[in-house]
Order: sequence, then C-alpha cells, then structure tokens
Amino acid sequence: MKMGDSLYCDDCGFEVMVTKECDESCKKEGCCDVEELMCCGKPMALKQHVRCYEMKKGDVLICDDCGFKVEVVDECDQHCRKEGCCEITEMICCGKVMKLIRKDV
Repeated sequence: MKMGDSLYCDDCGFEVMVTKECDESCKKEGCCDVEELMCCGKPMALKQHVRCYEMKKGDVLICDDCGFKVEVVDECDQHCRKEGCCEITEMICCGKVMKLIRKDV
C-alpha cells in the first residue's frame, strides 16, 4: 500500500489511511505477513480513489447517480506533493465517490 491509500469497512464505515509507507526493512523477520485487516468480521477493502497528480488532462470524474461531470483541464505539476497539499483523494457527489473515466489515449 502507498501513502494516502485507504481501507474501509462496508458494514460500519470505519476507515484507515496509510500515513507512512512500509520500507520493508523488517520483511525477513516476518512482520509483514499480515495479508488483510479485518473489521466487523470481514476483510477491509481498498478504497479506490485517484489523487490529483495521477489524473491527466482530459480525464473526467462522473457521478453515477446524477451524471455531474468534472473534466481535468490542467494537470497537477506535483511540486507540492511532498508538502501534503494533494491530500484530497476523492471527490464526492450524491454521497458517493465520483468515478474516474480516463481520456482515450
């Protein structure tokens, strides 16, 4: 998992976010053998979202419920990525995460 990735529980809505990535220095010692995190008796799911610096010009975010669309008109230059300004990892509409539609390449 990468910095900013989130796991969530479908049942209760509990969510955790990676705030520091594993450097795998302890991999040989067996500390990285946890395959999944559990909540409400079920494995937590990886929240599928896209960060601003991953979106490209022409990509569109769309709401499956009402059809609202937002198009990327200028790409993130990533200059602030290390400073934490790219912390918004999802756009919500009608109470749900908007779906990313990639521009045809």
